[in-house]
Amino acid sequence: MKDIKLNNLKKYLKEQGEAAIAYSGGIDSLFLLKFATMTLGEERVKGYLVKHPLMGKENYKTAFMLLDKYHLPYEVIEIDTLKVPTIKSNSVMRCYHCKKAMMKAILETMKKDGFNKLLVGENKTDTLGEVRPGKKAIEELGILTPLIDLDFYKEDIRKCARKIAISEFDMPSNSCLATRFPYDSQLMLKKLRRVEKVEVILKACGYPIVRAREENDILRLEIRRKDFSKLVKDEEVIYALNQLGYKFITLDLNGYRKGSYDK
Repeated sequence: MKDIKLNNLKKYLKEQGEAAIAYSGGIDSLFLLKFATMTLGEERVKGYLVKHPLMGKENYKTAFMLLDKYHLPYEVIEIDTLKVPTIKSNSVMRCYHCKKAMMKAILETMKKDGFNKLLVGENKTDTLGEVRPGKKAIEELGILTPLIDLDFYKEDIRKCARKIAISEFDMPSNSCLATRFPYDSQLMLKKLRRVEKVEVILKACGYPIVRAREENDILRLEIRRKDFSKLVKDEEVIYALNQLGYKFITLDLNGYRKGSYDK
């Protein structure tokens, strides 16, 4: 791959002259934040990490670790998304209301810091098929999407991230904990932390791709099909999951797939 897209992104950033960047800890925003810092310098770039209940504790730790590892300028903003009724109710439009609440918090803070332009790491792959109501919030708030505008797909980002020495270029995508529950079910902190614990247990025991879906105290596990036979024989994991208080623990025969509640 040639450096055409990187050069286009460098030109774009220089035209902006500054960049406040919504940072989630994923590879898209990490790449954008690091490249912007390399292009414009630390004094004209800042990442904003919103810490909230729908973000897993492990995700937050990883996001924070990456900021420190690459010496990136940042600020943490804390908001309680569960206090917003339209988010807590987990409607089909939850992502829209959540994204809007987070972006508004960043916009307010960054303006106090002297920034006028907010960029996000959404890319062209995000525009293909998946249900993403959060995109509407980004458009309404006038937030810049350079990776979409410059035709960066997920694979382009991973390749470019590797070129600028981000060793986590192939890190798997993740989503907020609310996606583990069916729409129109009340989100509760205790249950959010429980499904997170399920995924932490499974990943620590050698299941790298997992989604824990919870409905009426029934746990439905989505993992790679090639890991099915290993899991059903894994007494240690089964015992650990049983201690979390679920009435039933099931294995989804369709395997892991993004947005299964959107199907």
